[in-house]
Amino acid sequence: MVPSPAMSALANDLVTGNRLNRPSPLPYEEAALWAIHRHLLALSDAFPSFSATASLFTHNDGSSAVLLRVEGFVPTPNDHSRRLPKISIWLIEAYPYLPPIVFLSPPGSLLASRHPYVDRSGVVSVPYLRSWLFPNSNLVELVRSLPVLFTLHPPSHTTPKDDIITEIVAAVQRHLRQGETNTESLLTLQALLKQREEIINLGMRELEKEMMELEQKLQMVRMDTDVVETWLSRSQRRSRDATAPDIGDVFDAGDTISRQVMESTAADLAVEDTIYALDRSVREGCVSLGEYLRRVRVLSREQFFYRVTLQRLR
Repeated sequence: MVPSPAMSALANDLVTGNRLNRPSPLPYEEAALWAIHRHLLALSDAFPSFSATASLFTHNDGSSAVLLRVEGFVPTPNDHSRRLPKISIWLIEAYPYLPPIVFLSPPGSLLASRHPYVDRSGVVSVPYLRSWLFPNSNLVELVRSLPVLFTLHPPSHTTPKDDIITEIVAAVQRHLRQGETNTESLLTLQALLKQREEIINLGMRELEKEMMELEQKLQMVRMDTDVVETWLSRSQRRSRDATAPDIGDVFDAGDTISRQVMESTAADLAVEDTIYALDRSVREGCVSLGEYLRRVRVLSREQFFYRVTLQRLR
C-alpha cells in the first residue's frame, strides 16, 4: 500500500523540526517524537485511508491543547466493501507512553445502548487500549483490534441485514465453543494415555532389570557347573585304570565340612534345574510371566543362601 502523503508530511515535520531545533507547536516530549513519527507512517502504510491533522482538543477538566488527530474508516475483517463508523484517534500529550483517546464518529443516536466497548459519548474502550504498554503497543495494532470487536458487537443500531449477520456470528460462536469442548476432551484423553504410557514404561524397565539380574545369576550357575564338570572329568581320568568303586563311596563325604559342601552344591544345582524348567515353561506358555517372576524370585533367594554357605565352607 502507498502511505498517505499528508500523514507522511506531517510525520516528517515532527522529526524535521526537532532535528533543526525548531520549537514544536505540539505538546509532545522530544524523546517521543520519533516514536510518533514511526507510528504515523506505519498506520498510513497499513491503512492509506487514514489522515492526520493537528486540531484543538478539550479535556474533561476544561483545559485545551493542540494535539494530533488521526481519522479514517476501518474495513471489517472479511468484507472490505463494508466500513465501520468513522474513527478519530487523539494522541494525547503523554503519548506514546499512555494510550490515545479513541472516538466513534458521529456519536449520539446512532450508537447502540449499553455497548460493551463504546459509551454514549462515543469514547471507545477496548482491551488493547486498557492493556497499552509502550513500546510494544502502537496505532496499527490498535486499529486492527477494532474490526473483530465491532463485528461481534456493532456500535450502531442493527438493521434486518445486521440481525442476520448477528445470528450467523452467534452460530459460529456456538460452533467454536463446541470445538473447544471437543478439544478439551481430546487433551484430557491424551493426558490419560500419556500417564498410562509412563506406567507401562516403568513396568517394562522393572522387568528388564529383573531379567538382567536373573541373567547374571544364570551366568554364575553356569560357571559353577563348569567347575563341577571339570572336577568330575579329572576324577574320571584318575580312576580310569582303577577298579570301579561303588558310586556311593565316591560321593561319600569324609568329614562334616565336606558333607555340607556336597549338600549345598546339590541344592544349588537343583535350584538351577528348576529355574531352567521354569524358563522352558514360560516359552511354551505353560506358566504366566507373573507366576514365573514370583517363583524365580523365591528360588534365587534360596540359591543365594546356598552359595553364601559354599563360599564360607571353602
